[in-house]
Amino acid sequence: MKNPSPSSEQGFSLIELMVALTIFAIGLLGLAYLQVALIRQNSGAQYMAQASLAANQMLGNIWAAGRSNVGDFNGMNTCTNSLPGTGNAAAVAAAWSTLVANTLPQGCGSVQFYTPNGTATTGTSITLPTIATISVQWGTAMGGQHQMNVSTEILLP
Repeated sequence: MKNPSPSSEQGFSLIELMVALTIFAIGLLGLAYLQVALIRQNSGAQYMAQASLAANQMLGNIWAAGRSNVGDFNGMNTCTNSLPGTGNAAAVAAAWSTLVANTLPQGCGSVQFYTPNGTATTGTSITLPTIATISVQWGTAMGGQHQMNVSTEILLP
């Protein structure tokens, strides 16, 4: 009986398998990267929605304060811990500061009033109509900062 001679194609199936597995692994890595990118975008959208809700809540608080107390919110900045010292505005500002800090990573916010021509106002004596700008800031997982600004004209009766 004659022994068969070694074929020149021996091991070719193993090389095909290794190439196929390499291509498959690269495809899986691409899908994993895509999944991570989608999760990151989704969390960014969630933080943007939370910031929008917080800014709108502060606008509601400003409108609810009434004409005589609206100026108490001017210059409020939870990032620098500059909050109103007395009255209803102090309690509202403290609650809002806690809300922003608890719902957003490194979250803080500020309120600034502007005259209709765009000049920033100082103090609590506000002439209506005025433009209220609420800024909400938060940190990202990569160490960056995001900011959302909401502006509206305040016309109280």
